[in-house]
Amino acid sequence: MINNIQLDGANYHAWSRAMKRAMISKNKHKFLDDNVKTPEQGTALHDTWERCNMMAISWLTHTMNTQIAQSVMYIENAKDVWDDLANVFQRETI
Repeated sequence: MINNIQLDGANYHAWSRAMKRAMISKNKHKFLDDNVKTPEQGTALHDTWERCNMMAISWLTHTMNTQIAQSVMYIENAKDVWDDLANVFQRETI
């Protein structure tokens, strides 16, 4: 498991910190902070980006409770998932 904290909403800050550390250790944090731009579709680089992006989304959603994971199910970019969760939970848990 990439992170032993499951996001339930109330624990957003601890979860996001643990996920950031895990993503850095897996060399995927750049997908969350917009340092990896989406390459042009149809290129070999796009295929690699898409695989890594989906891996990052999978890691994120597997550490969320079912209701939260379902709320981001149709977001296709790891950064957008990360930003959506921050927009929802940073305000609620401060």
